[in-house]
Amino acid sequence: MTQDDLKFLRIALSEAQKSYDEGGLPIGSALVSNGKLLAVGHNRRVQDGNPIAHGEMNCLQNAGRRRRYDDTTLYTTLSPCMMCAGTTVRCAPARPSNSASSGW
Repeated sequence: MTQDDLKFLRIALSEAQKSYDEGGLPIGSALVSNGKLLAVGHNRRVQDGNPIAHGEMNCLQNAGRRRRYDDTTLYTTLSPCMMCAGTTVRCAPARPSNSASSGW
Protein backbone atom coordinates (compact mmCIF):
# COMPACT_ATOMS: atom_id res chain seq x y z
CA MET A 1 0.00 0.00 0.00
CA THR A 2 1.39 3.37 -1.04
CA GLN A 3 1.09 6.74 0.66
CA ASP A 4 -1.33 7.77 -2.09
CA ASP A 5 -3.48 4.72 -1.28
CA LEU A 6 -3.60 5.78 2.35
CA LYS A 7 -4.45 9.35 1.36
CA PHE A 8 -7.40 8.28 -0.78
CA LEU A 9 -8.61 5.71 1.76
CA ARG A 10 -8.65 8.52 4.32
CA ILE A 11 -10.78 10.58 1.94
CA ALA A 12 -13.17 7.62 1.59
CA LEU A 13 -13.21 7.33 5.39
CA SER A 14 -14.09 11.02 5.64
CA GLU A 15 -17.05 10.36 3.33
CA ALA A 16 -18.09 7.46 5.57
CA GLN A 17 -18.02 9.84 8.53
CA LYS A 18 -20.30 12.25 6.64
CA SER A 19 -22.83 9.49 6.15
CA TYR A 20 -22.63 8.52 9.82
CA ASP A 21 -23.04 12.15 10.90
CA GLU A 22 -26.17 12.35 8.71
CA GLY A 23 -27.63 9.29 10.46
CA GLY A 24 -26.69 6.87 7.69
CA LEU A 25 -24.46 3.85 7.29
CA PRO A 26 -20.76 4.77 7.52
CA ILE A 27 -19.55 3.73 4.07
CA GLY A 28 -17.55 6.05 1.84
CA SER A 29 -15.85 5.89 -1.52
CA ALA A 30 -13.40 7.84 -3.70
CA LEU A 31 -12.64 7.52 -7.42
CA VAL A 32 -9.12 8.45 -8.51
CA SER A 33 -7.34 8.67 -11.86
CA ASN A 34 -3.57 9.08 -12.11
CA GLY A 35 -3.37 10.50 -8.60
CA LYS A 36 -6.21 12.98 -9.17
CA LEU A 37 -9.41 12.77 -7.14
CA LEU A 38 -12.35 12.58 -9.57
CA ALA A 39 -15.27 12.09 -7.20
CA VAL A 40 -16.32 11.06 -3.73
CA GLY A 41 -19.51 9.57 -2.40
CA HIS A 42 -21.07 8.06 0.66
CA ASN A 43 -23.90 5.76 1.55
CA ARG A 44 -27.26 7.59 1.43
CA ARG A 45 -29.68 4.68 1.86
CA VAL A 46 -31.09 5.87 5.17
CA GLN A 47 -30.98 9.59 4.42
CA ASP A 48 -32.75 9.27 1.06
CA GLY A 49 -34.86 6.20 1.79
CA ASN A 50 -33.28 4.66 -1.31
CA PRO A 51 -32.19 1.01 -1.12
CA ILE A 52 -29.62 1.39 -3.91
CA ALA A 53 -27.94 4.62 -2.73
CA HIS A 54 -24.73 2.86 -1.72
CA GLY A 55 -21.43 4.68 -1.28
CA GLU A 56 -19.79 3.27 -4.40
CA MET A 57 -22.85 4.04 -6.53
CA ASN A 58 -23.00 7.59 -5.15
CA CYS A 59 -19.31 8.09 -5.97
CA LEU A 60 -19.66 6.79 -9.54
CA GLN A 61 -22.76 8.92 -10.05
CA ASN A 62 -20.89 11.98 -8.76
CA ALA A 63 -18.07 11.25 -11.23
CA GLY A 64 -20.50 11.63 -14.13
CA ARG A 65 -20.21 9.82 -17.42
CA ARG A 66 -16.71 8.80 -18.39
CA ARG A 67 -15.64 7.27 -21.64
CA ARG A 68 -13.44 4.82 -19.75
CA TYR A 69 -12.66 3.73 -16.24
CA ASP A 70 -9.62 1.55 -16.90
CA ASP A 71 -7.32 4.31 -15.64
CA THR A 72 -9.11 4.67 -12.29
CA THR A 73 -8.94 3.28 -8.80
CA LEU A 74 -12.10 3.03 -6.73
CA TYR A 75 -11.38 3.26 -3.00
CA THR A 76 -14.08 2.18 -0.57
CA THR A 77 -14.24 1.67 3.18
CA LEU A 78 -16.06 -1.65 2.97
CA SER A 79 -15.97 -4.61 0.60
CA PRO A 80 -18.65 -3.89 -2.01
CA CYS A 81 -21.98 -5.70 -1.97
CA MET A 82 -23.04 -7.74 -5.00
CA MET A 83 -24.72 -4.73 -6.66
CA CYS A 84 -21.70 -2.47 -6.21
CA ALA A 85 -19.28 -5.23 -7.16
CA GLY A 86 -21.24 -5.81 -10.36
CA THR A 87 -21.19 -2.11 -11.17
CA THR A 88 -17.48 -2.01 -10.45
CA VAL A 89 -16.90 -4.93 -12.82
CA ARG A 90 -19.01 -3.17 -15.47
CA CYS A 91 -17.10 0.10 -15.10
CA ALA A 92 -13.84 -1.86 -14.82
CA PRO A 93 -11.60 0.43 -12.80
CA ALA A 94 -8.01 -0.70 -13.18
CA ARG A 95 -7.72 -1.15 -9.44
CA PRO A 96 -10.60 -1.54 -7.01
CA SER A 97 -9.30 -1.04 -3.48
CA ASN A 98 -10.95 -1.22 -0.10
CA SER A 99 -9.82 -0.94 3.46
CA ALA A 100 -10.95 -4.50 4.22
CA SER A 101 -8.72 -6.09 1.56
CA SER A 102 -5.79 -3.79 2.21
CA GLY A 103 -5.51 -4.48 5.92
CA TRP A 104 -5.86 -0.76 6.60
